[in-house]
Amino acid sequence: MELTRKRPVTLSNMLTSNFGSLLNDFFEEGNEHIASFKPAIEVHEKKEGYHISAMLPGMSKEDITIEVDNNTLVISGERKNVQESEENKVHISEYHYGKFLRRLTLPKNADLNSIDAHLEHGILTLEISKKEELKPKQIVIK
Repeated sequence: MELTRKRPVTLSNMLTSNFGSLLNDFFEEGNEHIASFKPAIEVHEKKEGYHISAMLPGMSKEDITIEVDNNTLVISGERKNVQESEENKVHISEYHYGKFLRRLTLPKNADLNSIDAHLEHGILTLEISKKEELKPKQIVIK
């Protein structure tokens, strides 16, 4: 059995190693940090309906698709990366780019014919009305 000795890890070694790595990442050409993302959402129920909001900063309504399929609300789209050029060199990018898809199963009382969507200040807002509850009805015999 052969034992190997490791150098002790010192704060100086860690800082030098990590700082060098950061500098390499910062100036490395063609370094792309593109990842798909999952927008944060909130769902609130009110007396008259449901309020759904999704955080989509930097996106336009042309980048977003909203569909309803079999009581499932599907919000999808793509946030495109800023194109790098000689005039626009990206050094750090912590933004998330790529395609996204969120599926929400709507309650049975959601009125699928009454959905309003708005995009303002990077927040997509959906208002979905509730259907009237079907109450038992007595049938009169003629």
